[in-house]
Amino acid sequence: NKKKACCFAVSFQVTQDTLKNHYQPGMYIKLQVPSISSIAHPFTINKVSSSCSLPTTNDDAQQQLRIIFRVFGSFTKQLAKQISNNAETIPIMYIAENTFHHGVVPDMVQTSITQHDTIVCIAGGIGITPYLSYLHDLCHCILSTPNKNNDNGSHIKTERVVLHWMCRDTSLVKYIQ
Repeated sequence: NKKKACCFAVSFQVTQDTLKNHYQPGMYIKLQVPSISSIAHPFTINKVSSSCSLPTTNDDAQQQLRIIFRVFGSFTKQLAKQISNNAETIPIMYIAENTFHHGVVPDMVQTSITQHDTIVCIAGGIGITPYLSYLHDLCHCILSTPNKNNDNGSHIKTERVVLHWMCRDTSLVKYIQ
């Protein structure tokens, strides 16, 4: 009997400066939890948002980042256990210095991606996490530009976004929904 993996999320407050000047979709951070390991582990970070709608106020959700992880290995098993056992107080975590790292495509939404009429994204399993922010920012970019020109003055041609996500774990699909 193989126990199914489950998912956890850790959300944390950040400053507007961090969101504006340091964070971009697809970035990851190196997280260290001294009570578990002295080694920092990489996790994709996502902006916390409830929908694709345009931000209307400077609410707390607009100033949060989130790490979503699948419990699969020693580090994530121990982290999930500590989070579950101490719901009110999570373990001390450090984000390593100079830790905001770009994934494969930095600043994807504001560059050439919006120059295509159809965008196709392909993800597998927990690899959906970078796309959560990419898709949110893409939606925001398209909704916030009624004249169809993005921040760098280029014309936005995107009319259709297709996401192909292959995932064997139904609990992960339910969690992400």
